[in-house]
Amino acid sequence: MPLLLKILFVVSIYSFIMSVISLIGMKGVDFSYFGSEFPRSYPFIWNLYNVLMGGFGVYVFMRRSYSLLVNYTIVGAVLLVLSLINSFYYASSLSGQTQIIYAATAVYGVTYLFAVLIMIYFLRQKKYFNKA
Repeated sequence: MPLLLKILFVVSIYSFIMSVISLIGMKGVDFSYFGSEFPRSYPFIWNLYNVLMGGFGVYVFMRRSYSLLVNYTIVGAVLLVLSLINSFYYASSLSGQTQIIYAATAVYGVTYLFAVLIMIYFLRQKKYFNKA
């Protein structure tokens, strides 16, 4: 397994464990989507979502199945697009604060570029994810 893939696997396990701890402790959620109070009102649903996605990520690494990796990447891409829409919605709601809008847009751009590069990296790892 390449070093970057090992690092991403360890981060995936860490994320899953922290999500389970958050679900058990019911840690609050600090943000909302599209101005609604949905995640803040339902931290159980948010934490359960994190546990399921983290568990799915660890399962993909453990099974080493390329078809599972493609499904995981598709789900991740859809969630990334929704998150991108939410981020730009948030940035556009900051009327009159142009410096904050530019800074937020730059941070979002770098973050989403990094996420897309990780997805492309995963899909290029056919040697490791070789099981059918």
